[in-house]
Amino acid sequence: MEKEIADDWPEYSSDWKSKVTNVWQFINYFRYALNFWLFGIPYTLFMLICIGYNLVFNIWCNKMWVNMNSYLLFNTIYIVVQGTLSLFLAFELPLWLKHFKVLRLASFLAAWIYTIIYLVSCLKVYSMIYWEDHEDIGYEYMFIVMFLSYNAI
Repeated sequence: MEKEIADDWPEYSSDWKSKVTNVWQFINYFRYALNFWLFGIPYTLFMLICIGYNLVFNIWCNKMWVNMNSYLLFNTIYIVVQGTLSLFLAFELPLWLKHFKVLRLASFLAAWIYTIIYLVSCLKVYSMIYWEDHEDIGYEYMFIVMFLSYNAI
């Protein structure tokens, strides 16, 4: 495994100017370094800001995830896991791209399922507010609308 990691990692030499004659060759030769500095580091900072915001908001503003609301806890765990897995993709680590295809597929499917559930919840809130009859509104109806709309934000 260690030999494979060492073989996949690019070797940059000090005479790179003799190997690079145009812009495309420069981009191809330094693709890992360019990806690291132009995409990987900014993505990591953005992801850490988003996860930090989620944690601060849920701990401080929501007073410990609204007394440990399972939906909000799941969302926090989900974004930490997906954010961590996406870091390996952002940095395009060869080992991750070659050997962890099943885990990447599971992450992709989880993202689709999460997105579909989120969109269905938003559509349900919209339909409850604008399309359904409001003649007989009870506490259960209001609870469902408030729960879905609060967690959709």
